[in-house]
Amino acid sequence: MSLHHHHILDPLLGISGLNMARLVPARRSELLCKVNKGYAIGVRANIETIRLSTMLICLQNLGLGPRPGQYVAFSHYGKPIFM
Repeated sequence: MSLHHHHILDPLLGISGLNMARLVPARRSELLCKVNKGYAIGVRANIETIRLSTMLICLQNLGLGPRPGQYVAFSHYGKPIFM
């Protein structure tokens, strides 16, 4: 499916990049920079691809781990990530 829908492929590659960033700490900042570029891709297709893309984006957010001041429903720095 991701070969036909590039907005699915980008978050999927982002999750892979997060995993690699944890396995290779020396390249962490470089890999996180690449992951964040793909993270900005929007969803523009049918319901099935929207659902899959949403799940992958949420997994990518969870893969980034906790950030100071960021919570599920609120944030000390503006809009919460998951809302």
